[in-house]
Amino acid sequence: MKYWDPLWGEIEAEAVKARNNKLVKTFETYKKDPQSILRTRKKLRNFTIIGFVLSLMLILLLPDIAIELPWFFFLPAVIPLALLLNFNASLRAHAADLTNGFLAAKQGWLYEGGEDKERGHQLTQAFKVFSIGNPKSQIIEDQFWGNFKEAEKTTPFWWAVFRFTVGSGKTRKSFRQEVLALRLARSLEQKLYISPEKSGLFSRRDIQTEWHEFNKAFRIESLAEVEGGSAKSLEVLSPAVQRAVMELKNKYGDFCLQFHGDVVLIRIREPQEQKYFTNLEKGGEIDERDVERVETKIRDLLGLCHEILRFLD
Repeated sequence: MKYWDPLWGEIEAEAVKARNNKLVKTFETYKKDPQSILRTRKKLRNFTIIGFVLSLMLILLLPDIAIELPWFFFLPAVIPLALLLNFNASLRAHAADLTNGFLAAKQGWLYEGGEDKERGHQLTQAFKVFSIGNPKSQIIEDQFWGNFKEAEKTTPFWWAVFRFTVGSGKTRKSFRQEVLALRLARSLEQKLYISPEKSGLFSRRDIQTEWHEFNKAFRIESLAEVEGGSAKSLEVLSPAVQRAVMELKNKYGDFCLQFHGDVVLIRIREPQEQKYFTNLEKGGEIDERDVERVETKIRDLLGLCHEILRFLD
């Protein structure tokens, strides 16, 4: 099965699963037998207890050697303990991936967890909306591919988390934002980049609309020469599109929006990362509250952005 992708045009589901094989296996194991995670944890915990008992017995039986080679006598306890701690850490990391994977399977979407630095670099080269942060610091993670259906219309989309850093040394800061790409039914001649307006000497050296409040909130740049100049470029930003963009700002605050051929991309600030209710360490099932929260976050953004597309298709 193929899914639309803003960078490659389309992507094979099997290719993503091949790269994400570890998550797929974990997810399939969990679906078949949720209690398997709990059993594995109990085994490691029991091995750790046995290891501590064995180490203590060896120390009591061979105290002279234990003084000379203490590290050797603690190996039976340290090795299973290290495996247990690593397993617990992986469970916490898998909670988000398994929740997202469960959501993707439920909606017929495609999900890929983990970091992808190469894709971050490729997207930075292709779209200005990713041109932020230190070079080579851009990382893409938690990617979704799918189709958004509303009012009998289906729109292909791609959603991901975009991480980058700015500054260096003590001023170095890391940022985590959401990126959404939607495919238009037609390719636009205009290539526009809309970003928050900044005050200063050069703050008004951009394209202006007839709506003062919109000009005050956003800076509009044309990324390609079109016949007809700025007037032609502004055909994309009809009053209806401007109202939809302003509604997006009212809900999400500052964001960047790019029109590029048949692709519309938006980058918004992600709210503070929340903890997941799903606790795989206790062997519980995936918490539906986590699935609902992620789904609502994606669908809310899709719904508002879809309003913009409604006036462009």
